[in-house]
Amino acid sequence: MRRLSSTAFDHGAERQYYSESRTISDGRFGYLDAYYRSFLGEYHRYFDGKRVLDLGAGECLHGRMVCAATAPRLYVNLDLIAARLGPAMSRGQPAPVRFVVGDAFELPFAAGAFDVVWGSGVLFRFRPLERAAAEISRVLAPAGIYLGIEPNFANPAVLLRFLLMTSGDRNDGRLRHHVLRAALSAGGLGPQLRFFWARAPWLRHPILSPTLGVIGQKGSGVV
Repeated sequence: MRRLSSTAFDHGAERQYYSESRTISDGRFGYLDAYYRSFLGEYHRYFDGKRVLDLGAGECLHGRMVCAATAPRLYVNLDLIAARLGPAMSRGQPAPVRFVVGDAFELPFAAGAFDVVWGSGVLFRFRPLERAAAEISRVLAPAGIYLGIEPNFANPAVLLRFLLMTSGDRNDGRLRHHVLRAALSAGGLGPQLRFFWARAPWLRHPILSPTLGVIGQKGSGVV
């Protein structure tokens, strides 16, 4: 049984993990629609006409989903590992899509460059989380918004699955609700947490739901 990390984000371990043989997504992204709808409802309004940064974009499935279903003004896929962005770059993308290799703790963008920052399964790996939240807030325009989906570690099945994994990224850590709220609040991102399960949209419980949706509105108070 492995232990989830509580130490600072290890950039070297991250590069090492993804330099080894990893299963690359086959490029299918249609299943993500259920996640977006369970989390945000009619999600077009969050992306249409907006400048979007996808934090830790990986193989860019979320970018493909958003650009296929909505009409962002700009969509930037950012990842620390260039090889993860490669398949999507070679596949060809619509004009508003960009690819950037960069560090979430030192984002290579000007202040206020984005209306939306999106992250899927990234915050539970970022430590210190306050530093990452501050960078997210910096690159968001006034009244900009952070949107993210994370594992809900308050769900016993989710926590057990992670603990029983025989392999995994050393940066994986247990994200507690109060820690998340505090970090986003410190970054000026008034946090709202939404608990859901895409397979059962009616189940919205802080323990029973396996997925945690995160909304951080810049300039707002705690929700």
